[in-house]
Amino acid sequence: GDTAGLASTPVVGAVRKQAADAGVPLIFGLDANTHAREDPKGATKHIGAFLADLQEGPEVLAHCWEGTDTKEWHTTFNARTYLQPQLNKAVRYDERHTSKLTDCNPKDFILFSTSAFEVAKPVVRDNTGQVRFVEGIDFPTLTFPSDHAIVSSALRVRSAL
Repeated sequence: GDTAGLASTPVVGAVRKQAADAGVPLIFGLDANTHAREDPKGATKHIGAFLADLQEGPEVLAHCWEGTDTKEWHTTFNARTYLQPQLNKAVRYDERHTSKLTDCNPKDFILFSTSAFEVAKPVVRDNTGQVRFVEGIDFPTLTFPSDHAIVSSALRVRSAL
């Protein structure tokens, strides 16, 4: 997998090109693996860089997130334990909310062509399976088996001018 998010922009570019060649608008969900912290070495894709990339190319793409505080967009919250391989990535339980090794990032997006669609209802996150998001809980859990939150939104077709 591409846990660093570095393949996200090329993947979006390829999908965007196919849609442009076919003359159709886009709506698609993407685990972009973007990161909240900017890595000075460029080893991970920062959320800001990914959002800027959406503005480039033959069709501007938008996302369904509301506002600009990307801390409200986190769709992962998990940390390796000492029972898992790669002990160098393990996080003490009481440090999981503050450790830079904890995966708490804005990774998941619903992307769409701005020429054809607009947001009717912004993103709702769910990390419980009960259409609610509990901030700061580790997931997956015994009742929610995914390590990414569910992301849902409502779009509407733009009126033809």
